[in-house]
Amino acid sequence: MLLWGRIEEFPLTAVFQFLAMQRKSGCLVVEDYEDRGNLYFDRGRLALASMPEWDEKLEARLITSGLLEERRARACWMLAAEEGDTKPVAAYLLEAASAELEKLEDVLEKHLGDVVLQLMFWNLGNFSLRAQDQQFTLPMIRPLDVDTLLLDAYRRIDEGERPWREKVALESDLCLTCTMECTAEIKDRYLRKDICLWRAMPTLVRESMDKGERRKRRLLEEEDFDEDLPFL
Repeated sequence: MLLWGRIEEFPLTAVFQFLAMQRKSGCLVVEDYEDRGNLYFDRGRLALASMPEWDEKLEARLITSGLLEERRARACWMLAAEEGDTKPVAAYLLEAASAELEKLEDVLEKHLGDVVLQLMFWNLGNFSLRAQDQQFTLPMIRPLDVDTLLLDAYRRIDEGERPWREKVALESDLCLTCTMECTAEIKDRYLRKDICLWRAMPTLVRESMDKGERRKRRLLEEEDFDEDLPFL
């Protein structure tokens, strides 16, 4: 095990950014009271994600896109069950799909984008990064940039999108486990009952927005000061 922590103390978005910055490879296992999923990183980029619910949605996407036949999809599930935990179902499904590269990349990008969005609502549980002897990636499909996936997930949540199903709620207020400095204005805009968008926002974007707000306040203060000067 290379890394371990509690999601209450280290949001998964922060973990993703850390793995991207350090260009880490391995299997990130995330689990809470309801689910357990595996995310496969290749030098800091997200290559694959597997959990029964995620795999079912990937299968449906591949079939709907005409890239996979239902009988071949069923065979993938049977093969994965026979092989045990040596290989994720998602890898079997992608390998069995037809090699229309552009469509396959598009399906995988949308799928991983959905997975990242769901994980932004995980407030409880544990994560652990484990080294893998074999990275489950397809040679012709490039792993995806983590920051791009996070920015897109944040945009979708800010527009009102919510997870496929509600997760177990936090036993205490979100702010109790947060060490970030914020303001009443930030809480009013970004704090929801099930997630803090400010906390989940990628660090670089948050810092840039914070600097912009400070500069705006400084300019307003300077304008107020000028108004108080006597006419000369």
